[in-house]
Amino acid sequence: MDTASLVLLPWRDARRFLGERAFTLTVVAPPYPATGEGELRVLRVRSTDGGRLHIACGFERYTRA
Repeated sequence: MDTASLVLLPWRDARRFLGERAFTLTVVAPPYPATGEGELRVLRVRSTDGGRLHIACGFERYTRA
C-alpha cells in the first residue's frame, strides 16, 4: 500500500499500516473552539527528505464548543 492510499482512512487503520515508521502527526481543527466528532481520518500525507512522514488528520465533523 502506497502512503497516498492512507488518505481518508480512519487513523487507527492507517496507524496499523505505518508500523514502526517515523512520522509527525498534526490534528487539524477549526479556528474556533470546537469538539471533534466521528472518526479521526487521515487528510494528507507528505514525505520529508529524510523519509519521515508528516500526517495531517481531522475529525469527520466539528461542533462549536
